[in-house]
Amino acid sequence: MTASDQKRSSRWFAKVPLWGWTLIGLLCLTLVVSIAAPKSYPNGSSYDRSLSGYAQWYEFMETQNHPIKRWRRDYSQLKGQKQTLIQVADVERFQDPNLESSEILDWVKQGNTLIVLNWNGEVSGAPFRSDLTTPKGAVQIETTRRYNNRAENFDDVLLKDGFGTAIGSKDFEKGQVVKSVYPWLGSGIYAQKGTNFQMLADLATKQQGTIWVDEWLHGYRDLEPAPVLAKAKPQDLWSYFARRPIAVMAGQGVLLLALLLWGQNQRFGALLRIAPPPRNSSEQYIQALADTLNTHGHTEYALALLGQSLRDRLRSRLGIVGADGSGEADGAIATEWAVVTGRPSSELLELLKQSRTQKRLRDSELLAWVGQADTILRGLS
Repeated sequence: MTASDQKRSSRWFAKVPLWGWTLIGLLCLTLVVSIAAPKSYPNGSSYDRSLSGYAQWYEFMETQNHPIKRWRRDYSQLKGQKQTLIQVADVERFQDPNLESSEILDWVKQGNTLIVLNWNGEVSGAPFRSDLTTPKGAVQIETTRRYNNRAENFDDVLLKDGFGTAIGSKDFEKGQVVKSVYPWLGSGIYAQKGTNFQMLADLATKQQGTIWVDEWLHGYRDLEPAPVLAKAKPQDLWSYFARRPIAVMAGQGVLLLALLLWGQNQRFGALLRIAPPPRNSSEQYIQALADTLNTHGHTEYALALLGQSLRDRLRSRLGIVGADGSGEADGAIATEWAVVTGRPSSELLELLKQSRTQKRLRDSELLAWVGQADTILRGLS
């Protein structure tokens, strides 16, 4: 490097202000902490009472007096035999370095069971929602993934259908690892479906020892008491950062610095109040309900609501009062409609009968029903 190049380089460094170097330092510190901090997966925790949480299943096991506890320590502290560790994570196996770590596998080989519930297997031709037969009833899963038995080389298949294996186990010396293609086998969404809870309970109680639900995986930590009159062990930089909320402090520092920079380069004027957009609560409720029903495929419930709405509007336009929602009332509505329109009453009766079915329809069938109902109502306009 020539003298002129060194001079230009020194000038460039001198032009960077102090706040610029501070910002660069904070960003580097945040990057280091994010790499050093252990990963955690919030979904699937036994503290979570949402549809993806396992709080209801944990309480279900407690009511049956099973020895169930929460694991909130490092995996190196796993000791003993005839125990079970359940890990639930909303990730795919290859994205998750915590599941089936070498420390856990060493513990399994001593005579313990590891149950791994996450997204696994390969996409198959199975329907998205499947009821898999077991001796105690149908277990429901909502995924098209299945294991290839030849590729996985399971020692025992615990749940399967014609498209492949949903749950299988593999022996590791004295213990075994149970794998599932579906992480929400015992989540809150199946709180009213006892067979799902019982299926996971049967898997967890085979060892007849302590059942651990892995909360370390979800970011929960047991506070370690400080040793009394013990010589403190030297810590490296990574362990120091991992035990302190440096990421939160660094994030707050970056936010304060950004506000400071913005305040020095931006004039503060009078607040401009933006009028909130008009809200239609009824429309929002209807849209939210429709999105929920469409997401879970409950076309039969949507059809029942549309059928009741059609009956109410027909009674209003035909001047029928005092009729309930029974099948006999449908006959009275159809008879009066036939007198007014001159069309056969069986046409309306068949349409009203379809709205009472409990069978789930395809989107095209539901749209066809709505089109027929709209045609009948336009005929009375």
